[in-house]
Formats: sequence, structure tokens, C-alpha cells
Amino acid sequence: MDIFEKIKNQYSSLSESKQLIAKYFMDEWMEVAFSTTREIAKKLNVSEALIIRFSADLGYSGFKELQNELRNLMRTKLGRTDRIKNFKGDNTDEYARRVFQVETQNLAHTFEANSEESIEKAVTLLIQARNIYTVGDRNAAAVALLACIHFNEALGNALPLMGMYGTSMDYLRNADEQDCLLAVSLPDYSRYTVDMVKVAKSKGIRIISITDSLFSDLAPFSDVVLLVACDSLTFNFSHVGSIALINTLITHIAAREKEESVKNVSEIEGITSDRLEF
Repeated sequence: MDIFEKIKNQYSSLSESKQLIAKYFMDEWMEVAFSTTREIAKKLNVSEALIIRFSADLGYSGFKELQNELRNLMRTKLGRTDRIKNFKGDNTDEYARRVFQVETQNLAHTFEANSEESIEKAVTLLIQARNIYTVGDRNAAAVALLACIHFNEALGNALPLMGMYGTSMDYLRNADEQDCLLAVSLPDYSRYTVDMVKVAKSKGIRIISITDSLFSDLAPFSDVVLLVACDSLTFNFSHVGSIALINTLITHIAAREKEESVKNVSEIEGITSDRLEF
């Protein structure tokens, strides 16, 4: 039973104030998914405590659990165009504040979702790899490329498998369990990325995935799954958490392989500074 069915079943037995909250939650559920109890309380002229009690009446441990269900509905039930059509943000002055609020929550949830053990295992696979490959499609391509650039700066052995005009598979021809692939994909999971991961898995390549769920299409093939919160107010999924994870991996690599990182970055700086001389 989803949240809307729960509200409908209990609506007639609710107090007048709770019915006001129920109606707002039904009509403006996408707004509720990214609002605080304080914001909702102010808009409806009710107390925050009443909103929390209303959430408990529906069987949730609190407003946060109810809100998480609404966000999951957005990710799983709404297509990209549906998300645009259902978005009811009319106050343009509030956009920046709300976007930064959601992104701050994404960062916090991403931090909470990943254990130090998972991070360390991913870092070890990257450091021990003979070659590191990165792959991502559409909006994840930029994230995978950023990861490749930084891995290459630190370790000098990274190659991106995006935009190669159908030849990406060729670069995995001689790869094996000594190599590592970092794949980035959020819903709807890129078929290209999933195919690359499947090929890598068949060759014994160690796989690290950055994705939103342990049930994602990448997870079954991965040696390490790093989870990212990717909520967004409209059609796009956020990659703020993805980039934070990459920065975390790079920081760990630089700390563990300090001499190698210094050597590689110094060489790169020497090359780029020569190019910039006039």
C-alpha cells in the first residue's frame, strides 16, 4: 500500500487539521518531497508536531521516512517529462535555496550510505589495478571522465571508455583481473554502461560502480557498490553525490600513494606549464 492509499483509507477518521495536511500531501506531493516540516507547517498554519503525528498515523516512523517514500516514487514512477509537468515551483526567488537544500541532503545521505570499508576496498582495487577504465553515459559521462582525469593524475594509468565511436570494447580486449573498471550510472540505467560492465565482468576485470541502489542494473556485476543519493527537484538526477564520492576516492589514493601522486602531478604540471608559455 503506497502513501496515497494510506491517506485515502484514513482520511475520514482524521481531525480537521490533519485532513488539511492530508489534502496538501495528496495535491502537492512533489513539493512535500523536498520541503521541511517547518516550511509545510508555515504554509498550512499548523504545528510541526502535528505533521510528525500525521506521519505516524500513516504508519511511518516520522516525517523523514514518509518523505523518502515520496522521493522514491519520483525516481521509480515518474518519467523525465512527467517530473517536469508535475513540478509546481512558482516562486523563482526560492529556486536557489531549495536546490541547495536538496543537494545538501544528497551529500549527507551519500555520506551515510557508504561504509569506510567499501571506500577502502574501492581505493585498494584502484591502487592495485594495472589499468583503470571509467565508463558513463549521457549525464554520467562527464562524471566518469572527471574520475578518469583525476585517477590519471594520481596514478597515471586511467583511460575513459566514452565517446569512442563504437570502439570502446576494443580497449578491453587484453584486460583481465589485474585491471579495474569504474562505472557510473543512475536511473534510467544506461544500456551502454551496463553492457560495458557485463563485458568487463566476463573478462574478470574488477568493477566499482557508483549508482543509486543495491538493486540497480550495475550492482549484480560489481565488486564494490558505492551508493549515491541523487534526488532533484525536476527532470534531472543529481550527480553532486557522485562527484563527492570521486573526490573521496582521490583523497584516499593521494594519501596512500603520496609519492606516486606527487610525481605524476608534477610531471603533468610541467607539461601544461610548457604549453602555456608564450
